[in-house]
Amino acid sequence: MKPHLVLLCFSFFVLACSNSNTEQTPASSGKGVPSAAIPIAVSIDTIKPAVVKVEKPVVKQKPKSVSKQVQIRMGEIVSDAKLNGEPILMQEELLPETLSANPDRIKELVKSHYQNNERNFPRSIADNFEKGTSTERIHYPRLNYVVEVYKDQYATKPYKTIGYSARKENDSIIVE
Repeated sequence: MKPHLVLLCFSFFVLACSNSNTEQTPASSGKGVPSAAIPIAVSIDTIKPAVVKVEKPVVKQKPKSVSKQVQIRMGEIVSDAKLNGEPILMQEELLPETLSANPDRIKELVKSHYQNNERNFPRSIADNFEKGTSTERIHYPRLNYVVEVYKDQYATKPYKTIGYSARKENDSIIVE
């Protein structure tokens, strides 16, 4: 700001804050002090507020844990390549304790997968024209499986990989 504006603002402030006593003595009496020489009492609070320091309790920070991501497990269905010997990938989540207590659990899963995919197996129709009947036959192939066993839903690598082969003979499924 310019200096004359500061002076003008300051003088306005002084006049506004001056004592406006209505019982002033007349200037002709000479007893009183001219109003410009009256000291102005401005109350200024010089007491500083007390600053209270509050110490925060020291909290030990836990090491930053890596957020685990749920892994999506996939399974494959029977296709032409799988019918011709390419292994079918199965990914299962089993605790090592569960697997050691029941080692046939994986074989049962492979057997179940084989039964569920029966609708995808090749079929043929045999006609008997003399009797007027036709018979549908399902050709049960030998399927190869690779089973990857994971500890839990967050594991990124399998702790065990097992290979199996499944086929159907005499109305029973054999897993080896």
